[in-house]
Amino acid sequence: MTAINIRIDRKIYPAAGKVKEYVAIQNLEFSLNSGEFCCVIGPSGCGKTTLLHILAGLDSNFDGHITQTQGNPPNPTIGYVFQEPRLLPWRTVRENIELALKLAINEYH
Repeated sequence: MTAINIRIDRKIYPAAGKVKEYVAIQNLEFSLNSGEFCCVIGPSGCGKTTLLHILAGLDSNFDGHITQTQGNPPNPTIGYVFQEPRLLPWRTVRENIELALKLAINEYH
């Protein structure tokens, strides 16, 4: 059973100053089944991080859609490791994990 359908017609980063508009992803479409493991590989600048930000819901400014089938829980779990460090340096690793767990628990209640 398909758990998620990804269709990104176009994701651009607008021009800023001397930097021209940049098309990060164009005409990308694929599906993933429940329990399927997927790796995204490619050269630097090909849109891997942009794709992951879109899938994780961190970026909604794109042309296309991400659809998820109903299940239990209703939204599939998508996990990935950030390219840059994301831990709060004034907290221990345990405290960072506990913070994320508290946020996730509050989201589902």
